[in-house]
Amino acid sequence: FRRVLFRSAGLADRFTRGRDDRPLALVLAAIAAIAIGHAMSLHHRSDFPGFLPWIGGALVLLVLALVQPRAIDRVAPRISREALLLAVLAVGITWGAWELLTVPDELPIPGPAGRWLEGSDARTLVVVAWILAITGLRREAPLGRWQMPALIAVVGILGIWLIKVMTDPPIDVWVFQRDAAQHLLSGANPYAMDFPNIYDHTRYYGEGVVVDGRVTYGYPYLPVTLAFYVPTEAIAADPRFGNLAALLLAAGLIAWAHRGPVARGALGMLLLTPTVLFILRYSWTEPVVLLALAATIAAAVRAPRLTGIALGLFLTVKQYCLLAVPLALLLLRRQDGRRGAVVLAAGAIVAGALATIPFALWDLPAFTKAIVEIQSHTAMRMDSLGFGPIVATLAGGDVPGWLPFTAAGLAVLLCLVVAPWTPSGFALSTAVALFVFFILARQAFPN
Repeated sequence: FRRVLFRSAGLADRFTRGRDDRPLALVLAAIAAIAIGHAMSLHHRSDFPGFLPWIGGALVLLVLALVQPRAIDRVAPRISREALLLAVLAVGITWGAWELLTVPDELPIPGPAGRWLEGSDARTLVVVAWILAITGLRREAPLGRWQMPALIAVVGILGIWLIKVMTDPPIDVWVFQRDAAQHLLSGANPYAMDFPNIYDHTRYYGEGVVVDGRVTYGYPYLPVTLAFYVPTEAIAADPRFGNLAALLLAAGLIAWAHRGPVARGALGMLLLTPTVLFILRYSWTEPVVLLALAATIAAAVRAPRLTGIALGLFLTVKQYCLLAVPLALLLLRRQDGRRGAVVLAAGAIVAGALATIPFALWDLPAFTKAIVEIQSHTAMRMDSLGFGPIVATLAGGDVPGWLPFTAAGLAVLLCLVVAPWTPSGFALSTAVALFVFFILARQAFPN
């Protein structure tokens, strides 16, 4: 057994040797994030042809960040890599803040007189957030250790104002979250209920899904998300506060995982993403996904013994996160050997099982219908943010079901072969795999 263990460790060491984080990969990934943010903003403005070059450019940059040819290292051999990265982060922060302030409907119209915060005040808070994010790029932040908490607090106030001003958002996701939380609070199974169809059509759902004005499947997301929606529905009567809490906690984990101007710049880019308030307003679940991913990375950096637990919650927070299962290999530390792999896998399996199995056993057919079966009824959305509509047009009206999965599988394989064997390598690889999957899927939107 010892000989097998030593041989396996030797093979792993040879396979991963030299696959460490390289500074220019961060620069390319940051530029890709800017491009994706602008594409989301263009999509929000219904500029459907205009966002495609930005999406394509982001894909090229992400692949280059993975493989990073040596020629890229020679482009700027005399420039400080950190200075270059900070300059890119400054552009991303400023661009995001500018689009939040200027793109119509990013900040909703002022609320009725007497509200504790008005639209003009919200725009002032965006400017304050930009100042905090930009000055955080200095080696010594003006507010010291309070710089990032101050930025998180400002965005938190913006989020609270947004939720209070934009009540009852006209989107089914919010209805799913609200009704599921209310059912669970009353002791009913959220996976064994149905929902009202709030639209005057049924084209967003597959054939036969809507019957007599009701969407005939239960809560369509995995149980981990309910941990955020049940308490906020009970306390504040709006599940969107759960998404806001998840976003702010994810930002806090970024601040905890790393110190210094680069971490503060990453935090600023996240909280000033052009559509961040748009996503909060319409209650998409992705802030919870982001939190689970941030927890996985922060644990790998700061508390390796907790990495498996965080990973298990990430892989079971939403169905598409299962694409990242093979990429978990990138979280293995070289010094841990086989024991580290067993601990990581065991933690992930136990955490994911405890979060999921109780709800599955409550009513297995209903759970399977809501979580698995409904995916086969996904409708083609020609207004998607990606290349799906083009593929659908060429393919006769729909994206072949195998295409996004095949593309994501090839992306995962590429990542396992060339990505850095580090927590940031896992984060970058997860981004690439999910990005490739969604830009070729039937549905893709800013969340």
